[in-house]
Amino acid sequence: MAELLYILYTLAQIALLIWGIRLWRHSRKITLFLILLPIIGLIYDNAVIALGRFVGESNLLYLINQGRYLLHVIVTPMLIAASVALADQAGVGWAKKRISHALFGLLTLALIVFGLIEFVRFAYAPEWFGNTLRYVETAVSGPPIPSIITIIVIMIIGIFIWRKISWPWLFAGGLVMFIGSAIPPSVVGPIVGSGAEIILLASLLATAQQIQKNQAIGV
Repeated sequence: MAELLYILYTLAQIALLIWGIRLWRHSRKITLFLILLPIIGLIYDNAVIALGRFVGESNLLYLINQGRYLLHVIVTPMLIAASVALADQAGVGWAKKRISHALFGLLTLALIVFGLIEFVRFAYAPEWFGNTLRYVETAVSGPPIPSIITIIVIMIIGIFIWRKISWPWLFAGGLVMFIGSAIPPSVVGPIVGSGAEIILLASLLATAQQIQKNQAIGV
């Protein structure tokens, strides 16, 4: 069951990538590029988990799972910069100021650097879940701080966008991701969190599309 879900998750992320590319071709805004990078990373992430049992416990599977964690560390905080840019395009007052972009850009960079410092300390062990095999991080204890901060910031920005253009879905996507991340993987495995990631990224793309529509009709 789990391996089938991860195949479906991979296909869903590919569908999001196609949607995002179409939106980017329409606007050519860097906002969408900052959303597309995490989508590409999650296509890789889900595909590695889906195919892990076929590769088997090996140095190859170890290395490509290291790549999963590295991509998460680098691209997840980029969603903060993308959300601020969406708020700017939606007409949120504070998000239109250069200082806001600078501060959130520094926050994004700081979270990436923090994640990279943690990454070099990571150690990995093979783990089966359902019928999937992957390597999981075992050395660093505690919650993934950069990911949690990223989700909280997206939710807060989502509230501002909601108030400005009556569009609640970015906040809703962040809330689903927050709840999904709070469920311990030891209880349900990684399935819930991976599914919540799809909803979060879909909410970002849907928000970008709605803003494009609003701008097209002069709202």
